[in-house]
Amino acid sequence: MEKGSSSDNLQSLMSAIKSSENVETRIQLITKLGVAVPPSDSDLDSLLEFLVTLWEGFTCLDLSQCMLNKAILDVAGKYIEGCNYSCQKKILILGAQASEWCAKHLKMTLMSSDDSQEDEHYMLFFQLLLECLQFSLGCSALVANNHKLEDDELMVSLDKFICELLSLVKNLATELKVWQ
Repeated sequence: MEKGSSSDNLQSLMSAIKSSENVETRIQLITKLGVAVPPSDSDLDSLLEFLVTLWEGFTCLDLSQCMLNKAILDVAGKYIEGCNYSCQKKILILGAQASEWCAKHLKMTLMSSDDSQEDEHYMLFFQLLLECLQFSLGCSALVANNHKLEDDELMVSLDKFICELLSLVKNLATELKVWQ
């Protein structure tokens, strides 16, 4: 596939996702972003910016929001290793958003009722939580391998990412302590 065609396909998918009001359709289209031809550096920057804006940061109300956020994290995770310097800030922003959201969701998940739909939601959330931690590991490796940390904006993103990740880990440790 040619670069122009790949870029057009990516733009077309992003446009379809923006215009879709059905969450299940959005999830399917987001998943396609992860299996498309790897984007060029400039397209990757646009894709990551798009994923950052798609992230649903408010408190999770149902299974579909977890599925949506999981799809976003899955796609972004596929591109961490090939991420160039200009994309690192967006990866860190997404990592911070995911950590913050998981920390909020953790408390709600542990307080939820015991019906079968909640069980499915509970299991999906913990899959997403593990993926968030794995994504955070990828973010950390990305920054550790970069020797250009003079960028103030990148440092602000890194600071927020580390704070949110540590907050998530603190919440997990607190909840584990309560379970004992």
